Amino acid sequence: MVKSSSLLTTVLIITSLIGFNGAIALAEKPATLVNRATAKSCSPIGRILTSTDRRWQAGTLLCQGDRLYIPPTAQIGVFCFLNRQILPPQSGTILAKCVSQPRTSIRPCSTATRRFCPKTKGPLDLASTPELLSPLGRILLQGRPRLSWRQVKDASSYSVSVYGKGVNFVQTVGDTTLSYPQSQPAMAWGSAYKIEVTALKGDVPFSAAQTTVNMLPESEAREIALAVERIRQLKLPPDEVAYLDLDRLYMNRELLGETIATLAERVKAGSQSSSVLRTLGDRYLEAGLVIEAGEQYKKAIDLAQKAEDAQELSKAQAGWEKVLSYR
Repeated sequence: MVKSSSLLTTVLIITSLIGFNGAIALAEKPATLVNRATAKSCSPIGRILTSTDRRWQAGTLLCQGDRLYIPPTAQIGVFCFLNRQILPPQSGTILAKCVSQPRTSIRPCSTATRRFCPKTKGPLDLASTPELLSPLGRILLQGRPRLSWRQVKDASSYSVSVYGKGVNFVQTVGDTTLSYPQSQPAMAWGSAYKIEVTALKGDVPFSAAQTTVNMLPESEAREIALAVERIRQLKLPPDEVAYLDLDRLYMNRELLGETIATLAERVKAGSQSSSVLRTLGDRYLEAGLVIEAGEQYKKAIDLAQKAEDAQELSKAQAGWEKVLSYR
C-alpha cells in the first residue's frame, strides 16, 4: 500500500471512533496502511472493487473498525460482506453503509433448540420419500439444473415431472439423477416451477416428494454475473474469493446451490483453508445435508488446529455441535 507523505496531499482519510457517543473524528496524521490481504488481525467487512484513488487499490480488504471518508475528487466501489451489498462507486462516508447484518434463514440450532435445526435430507431422514437433493435451495440461477433425489427402498424407477411457465414434462428413469433434458425449454427468468419425483414399484407409484423453486429475475442474474466477473478480474487468492466474496454475493440472493458448488470446487481442488471447509459445512447444514456438513466441519477443525487459528476453530466447533444435535 502507499503511505501518504503529508496531510495536505492526503486524499483518503482513515478515521476512528472516539468518545462514548460514537462520534467520528478525522485522523490528525496520515495513517500507515497495512496489507489487508495478509493482516491476521483484520476481521474483513468488505472489499474495494473499484477505485479512482491510487492510495486504495481495487482488491483491498476493509477491516472491522475502519472508517473511510472519500472526498468528492475520488470514488470507490465497495462490496460489503456483512450485509452482502455492492455499493456503486461513490464519495463520502462509505463503510457506515456496510454495518447492517444480512437476513438469514438459519436459526440457532443446538441440542437445546432442536426445533430450529434445518430439516435433514439424505440418510438421516428416515421417511421413505424421494426427497430432492439437487438443485439445492429455493432460488435458482441455472435454467437447466441437474436433478437428484434420495433413493427409496423398493423403488424400481422414478417418475420426474417439472412444470411451470413454458415447461411441462415427465420422464421416467431408473437412477436417482436426471440431467435436465436438452429437448425441453429451460426454466424462464423470474418464474416459479414445481419439481415432483415419484417412486415406482413396477408401474405402481407408492411414494412422492415435491418442491417449488424460483428462477432469479434476469436483471438480478445479470448483476450477479457482472459482479462475479469483476471479482475474478481482481485475481485474488481463489480460496479467499470463494468463502469471502462469492459466498456473500450468492447468499445475498439466497443462491444456496451456487455457493455450495463454488466452495465444493475449491475443496475438490485440494484447498487447505479451514475457512473454505467451515463455510461449506455451514451451507450444507442450511441445505439440510447434515452428514456432508459434519464431514466438512471435522476437516475444518483439524486444519484450524494445525494452523492455530482460534477464530476459525471456534466457528468450526460450533458447526460440529449443531451436527451433533441431530443425533
